Amino acid sequence: MIRLPGKFFIERWDVENTSRREAGYGLILPVAAAVLFSLWAGCSANREKEVDPAGNPAATVARGAKTVAVKTARAGALVSKLIATNTYRGGKRAVTWTGERTADGTTATLERLGLREGPVPLVVLERLPDHLLESLSSLEFVSPAGATDKVVLSSPDSRWEGEIFHRLDWERSIEVEMTGPEELIVVSLACFSPRETRRNEAGSTTYTIYVREDQEPLGEISFQAVASDILYLYGYQGWSAGWPGVFVVQVLEGRHTYRFSFDRESQTNDPMLICFFVPRYN
Repeated sequence: MIRLPGKFFIERWDVENTSRREAGYGLILPVAAAVLFSLWAGCSANREKEVDPAGNPAATVARGAKTVAVKTARAGALVSKLIATNTYRGGKRAVTWTGERTADGTTATLERLGLREGPVPLVVLERLPDHLLESLSSLEFVSPAGATDKVVLSSPDSRWEGEIFHRLDWERSIEVEMTGPEELIVVSLACFSPRETRRNEAGSTTYTIYVREDQEPLGEISFQAVASDILYLYGYQGWSAGWPGVFVVQVLEGRHTYRFSFDRESQTNDPMLICFFVPRYN
């Protein structure tokens, strides 16, 4: 675990209040009511929304991991929404992301394997700072420095299926070299092994990612995540991944090296999955 000594700036953001729309339907016959409810439930299952903790289906919240704490050694160095504000409403074209599976592939190889740039899952977009969403067109994959173990996601959602993330084990780290000024987007997923799933009936965890900049502590950010019902790991039978925790590192001008490590509150050695992107605009 990396301990961050000295004084930190604790970042706070004002989160805009978003209105929640409630729809009421006048139902005439009990049979018609049952049919309409069934259709509504089927459609809702395919959306990246879930009911709030109170079980109110009219008040939906994003499924992304909740940001519970941010500390930085430089004001504004790490940016994350404390609450998803649902400000991304879509654009004329889908925002795409280029994963490692497509970053270095030739056109012929991509066509043969059926790979392409895919749309970014809404749950990721809703966790990005609002200023990034105004003219965002794509997220460009950033390769870590040095070799890493990789994990391929399995999902019925085509936006996640086949995406490659880097495995980050406890007490290990991953480095990324950047030339700034730039905004480095970090997408993290907590892993849940079958053993952890049996032990942790709630299927939830709190984890902290520590960031160092050029060997100096830059900050830490904590997320509270729950196991997803659509994200699994190829080659890891019975394993699942949590909903993503997303944050942005504000890269200073010049060449810098960023090192990422993590810790989890639960007594588990289950790894994290992590991936890095830079935003591209219209």
